[in-house]
Amino acid sequence: MASVKPCISCGEEIEEGVWFCWKCNEDQRRPDPTRRDGQVAAGVSAASVAEPSASAPVVRCPACGVEGLPGETICRQCEAPLPEGAVGDAQASATTSVTVARLDGRTADIQLSSFMLGREPESPLAEELSRYLNVSRRHLLVAIQGERTMITDLGSTNGTYVDGHPISPWQPSEVLEGQTIRLGADCALRLSTRGPRSF
Repeated sequence: MASVKPCISCGEEIEEGVWFCWKCNEDQRRPDPTRRDGQVAAGVSAASVAEPSASAPVVRCPACGVEGLPGETICRQCEAPLPEGAVGDAQASATTSVTVARLDGRTADIQLSSFMLGREPESPLAEELSRYLNVSRRHLLVAIQGERTMITDLGSTNGTYVDGHPISPWQPSEVLEGQTIRLGADCALRLSTRGPRSF
């Protein structure tokens, strides 16, 4: 017989190694084994409820900002794909410089390895993009993965196009230097990790 342990949320006995409780559907990989009501689940020692290590990297969704667990590839809140090595703000700010260029020649340098583009305040270009009503609040995720630039449409209302071709929502797509990305009907831009002179 397989060993059992209590669910970290409801206390129901579940088999060791099972990731989700059959009763409450709580993810057992969650680092904080307190129940949703703030109480320690039955059978969980108080020592295991200690705060997560400060040295452990925090995985943060660039689309919605919700913290996840290291190793997760999909955000539990908004279901956006998490880029490889997505980390908290402190580490992300020291990574890659991405130049976003509008086709009218204006550029912006963004010092993050992953970021969301849209009209929401979390977007580094929110003020600029808020003028485009057909750009969604959370339109596009940009993630630099090594030498590759990946974009993911975050289920936008009016879609994302690369060189005139639509990309599937929630599916990461690689874009190359010089390719034109269009958000909705009329917001066109290009991305570069080589600086504005590459356009």
